[in-house]
Amino acid sequence: MKKLLLIPLILTLAACASAGPKVFVAPEQLDRAKFVAPEVAPAQQMNIEWTIITKDNVEQKMAEMQKKTGSVTFFALTAQGYQNLSINTSELRRYIQQQNAVIAALKKYYEAPVIKEPAKNGQ
Repeated sequence: MKKLLLIPLILTLAACASAGPKVFVAPEQLDRAKFVAPEVAPAQQMNIEWTIITKDNVEQKMAEMQKKTGSVTFFALTAQGYQNLSINTSELRRYIQQQNAVIAALKKYYEAPVIKEPAKNGQ
């Protein structure tokens, strides 16, 4: 009785192992939707007036500032602080350039034609 049950099982497994005819389907070229990046307004820079204060001209510059603006307020940087400001500006420029390169690569990728992979044996 057990032998009779094994025969249909073996035949079923053997049928699964046989391969059907090979079918080649050429890939179909599809177009992606056009990549549209939002318009970015250019950066608008405001003029900055730099004043160098030394121990020899501090009184003169304070008088000029009082006459020009009605108050005297200074923001000062050390030489190291000025150097750090310059490095930070360069670092920001580097970051923006890298982001632009990423955006250009994405644009190139999404504007390239797409090739659709063929279906696998009737899937």
